[in-house]
Amino acid sequence: MVADGNDSDSEDETSIVSILFTSALILVDIPVPISDDIVRSITTGINASDNGSYILGTSTVTLTVTDNDLTSMTLAADRYDISEGGSKALTITLGRVLVTGREELAIPLSFAGAAIRGADYTLSGVQADGVRYQNLGDGNAMVIVTDPSTLTATIALMTSTDIMDKVTGGDVSITLGTLDSSFGTNLDGGAKGIGTITFTIQELPLIVIISGGAAVTEGEPASSH
Repeated sequence: MVADGNDSDSEDETSIVSILFTSALILVDIPVPISDDIVRSITTGINASDNGSYILGTSTVTLTVTDNDLTSMTLAADRYDISEGGSKALTITLGRVLVTGREELAIPLSFAGAAIRGADYTLSGVQADGVRYQNLGDGNAMVIVTDPSTLTATIALMTSTDIMDKVTGGDVSITLGTLDSSFGTNLDGGAKGIGTITFTIQELPLIVIISGGAAVTEGEPASSH
């Protein structure tokens, strides 16, 4: 018998399994080893073929494998500080594609620092297939990924311009929220993530022009009065 493993997300594997039926046997168990790997897999098919001396009633059996591999993701951006009125792109990258119609990731974001989200800076999601954004302005921010063709989601960060001197500074820290083995929809193994973005929003210099109000004569420098 030929056992042909058709993994949904990895290369097919084929092996030969010999089974001996005696006159007293009508049922034989076939051992199917399950590898503990880091490759995401959902279903495996076992195909049996006849060789002319017997006829198989059922030639294909499909097994569902519960995968316990964590789905990885990273949060990244450039490391530079930005001035008021500047911008920065934040990118979330998945370690693998999702399974169509089955898996979903709702990735939480966590914010810290003296700068205030929604006031000192704002966030907006860059449109992509199978990506939705929730509560980027305030509340529990989420990036939701459902499309199997999408591996990245991008958020545009814009800093505001004001005339107030921030005594406490304008530091910002953005990280991925809590990710564990129970995270996600139908991920089985859950998710894990790395990446912390830290930067400072730098104040624009305040230029004040002061006039003494003195009268000057045409053709003469003002400093002479």
